[in-house]
Amino acid sequence: MNSSFKFTKPKIYNGERNALIIDNWIFAIKEYIDGYEIKGAQAVKVAASFTDGLALQFWRTYKNGLEERKAADIPGDYGVLEDVAEFLQLIRNKFFPSDYTQNIRDKLFNLSQVTSARDYVSRFEEYLYQLPANSYHDEDMKDLFTRRLKSQTRMWVLLANPTTLQEAMRVAERCDDVISQTFQSKFQRNMAKSFYSPSVIQSSSHPSTHGLNGTDRMEVDTVKMERSNGKHYKGYQGSDIKHRTSTSGIKCYNCNKIGHYSRNCKEAPTQQTLLARSKKSKSGNDKMCQ
Repeated sequence: MNSSFKFTKPKIYNGERNALIIDNWIFAIKEYIDGYEIKGAQAVKVAASFTDGLALQFWRTYKNGLEERKAADIPGDYGVLEDVAEFLQLIRNKFFPSDYTQNIRDKLFNLSQVTSARDYVSRFEEYLYQLPANSYHDEDMKDLFTRRLKSQTRMWVLLANPTTLQEAMRVAERCDDVISQTFQSKFQRNMAKSFYSPSVIQSSSHPSTHGLNGTDRMEVDTVKMERSNGKHYKGYQGSDIKHRTSTSGIKCYNCNKIGHYSRNCKEAPTQQTLLARSKKSKSGNDKMCQ
């Protein structure tokens, strides 16, 4: 072994009853000890040096008891003092949750795709990798994974006929991406149609596209609105279907001058104008006369 190479030290295990943390710690300890080729009682001491809290307290009490019995020549199994595999198994047996495997199985079998396929794959693998590798078959896990996919994604995975769980996961992710992109494109097209419908916004070639002095026609409210009978409503400001953009040819009913409507006339209303407005009011039509 190259003595200049430095292996990453394992994390400290403090006795937390978390199966994933325990198994990852045991794996890291084995890799570290094998990398430095540490053997026998020295390997046990190195492994024990990466414990703290409740785990360290347990090992200290257990080791002291063994050493006292060994010193008193009491027959017994003292292999854990010189075999790192026995030491790691002792720690696992002490702190590993007794019902953990069954709980993980329950979570895995109740898992289903709710959001994206990538999220479902991530959670499925998270639970799967916490189970002993010899406790399940890849074919069974592939079928379980496929059955809990969303219906449309599941259909495409079944058509692809994957042979392994990993292949089924890759197909599901690709199909889900395509379905998501298709939905977004369709949604964007529908939104575009609703905002830019020809019945609401006219073509830019229409003479009413721009109002006075080049201002946008929406600013002068010359939007075309059709009734069911083919006639047109007047705009908010009284703009008719001709979308007038100039009042140069308009004659005021009040002052008889050119260039504005009577409702905008600055002159005092004449008797004739007041009479006309009174008739309009009585008829229930509150529109301003021109």
